[in-house]
Amino acid sequence: MRPASLASLRIAVAGLVLCVGGSARPRLALAEPPTAPSGPAPSPAPRGPATPTSAGFGSSVLTSSDVIVLGRAKLVGKITIKGTTVARVEVERVLKGTADRSFTVFVAGPRNTDDPREPSAPYVDETARRAVLFLRTTPNGSGLALDTLFFAEDHEGREKLEVLEQELAIAAVPDPGARGRKAAAHLLELVGAEKPWSRTHAVRELESLSRRTPDAFDDATLARLETVKRTLPGRSERAVLAATLDRLDPDHVRRDRGADAPVAPRPGSSSESASAAPTGPTDTPRYRRARARFVAAIDDESRAVALSELASVGAAATAPDLLDAFRTGTPLVRERAAVLLADLGVGAAWPALRTAYGTETEAVVREAIVRAAGYLGDASDVAWVTTHATGAALRRARCFAYARIRTPEALIALRAEGETARCATPPDETVGVLVDYLAGPAFEKSDPARKLRARAAPSALTPPR
Repeated sequence: MRPASLASLRIAVAGLVLCVGGSARPRLALAEPPTAPSGPAPSPAPRGPATPTSAGFGSSVLTSSDVIVLGRAKLVGKITIKGTTVARVEVERVLKGTADRSFTVFVAGPRNTDDPREPSAPYVDETARRAVLFLRTTPNGSGLALDTLFFAEDHEGREKLEVLEQELAIAAVPDPGARGRKAAAHLLELVGAEKPWSRTHAVRELESLSRRTPDAFDDATLARLETVKRTLPGRSERAVLAATLDRLDPDHVRRDRGADAPVAPRPGSSSESASAAPTGPTDTPRYRRARARFVAAIDDESRAVALSELASVGAAATAPDLLDAFRTGTPLVRERAAVLLADLGVGAAWPALRTAYGTETEAVVREAIVRAAGYLGDASDVAWVTTHATGAALRRARCFAYARIRTPEALIALRAEGETARCATPPDETVGVLVDYLAGPAFEKSDPARKLRARAAPSALTPPR
């Protein structure tokens, strides 16, 4: 490298905030290196939050980031000033703001890895790793500074990217009230997801949203939050949501008035007697009110939410209404009805769902029916899943169905999915890892379908003996 070029690079790096208090938070200046050593150095980039790189993201960084890009950063040069490197970023997609398709970036380092065998590593190297970068404009507007990043190459990284795009769309909703309600509904869906990172992220963000926008949690939302809290496999996650609920509704009044089954009050509280309403019969005032809200809902999203409310009040006794919604509703309502019938363990509904699959054209509804096979089907349905739930789009739902039916034949079919994925060209190790987890004891122990099969209560669709 020529002396003049090295000097110019040193000047460009002089304005970077490399480390604060011994931490290895990167700061980037997104601009081409200056061609001459003259001119002032860039202003220091603003100090970012202490979120560890590659851990994920939160609502605060979505708000504070001016630009978010998905791309590949490749090392192109090293500067012997506190480990700073120079990388070239090739942008695959701009997720927020505006950015050039290609730019040079100065990267401080190294980063902490939390691995005692290799406590630090460079942020970028010659392998051009695929990552999502969160960037903020520097105070003088001359460039951008990195707030955080996560790598988007493996299964978890792609999962984070999918959630990020959904949350960016919600963040763009102009009305604060509507934005808060959509965020709450989105996070409640993630809490019930079968993806560990999404679930953990949603628990954390629900707690944060409850502090920033408590008005986003109406009675029905609080009631649904109470329901999903009970289904979480992790004790720490349940504790976070319990604390969130107690802060928003300390006396359980709003939850008991909302859409969920009654919540056990604290001993001696004023709501102790009020919360003893029945949860199953459909002739109670709470059920009639919930059903009236479902009938009065005018858009798909409202009807789907009201259907969840109806199911949480009536439990398995809601089966006739759920099955009617499945047969007559729009795709979003049909998908929600299939999910709820499965979650409630309404085995008597499975023949109707299985028959409807043959003429169903909407992908989300077909996936919900395959999911229901795991909750409601039995050994005889393994062959049905194998012959009907075909294709890559249904692979995940198919694997979960096999894992939940869990007969010897189902486990053989599940492991075959893993072998097929690993032998593909190129190999799909993500599916292989998922299959290993589903076939193991950890999933079997935490699977909610296992608990449903254990109690297997008859539903309103079951004819009396």
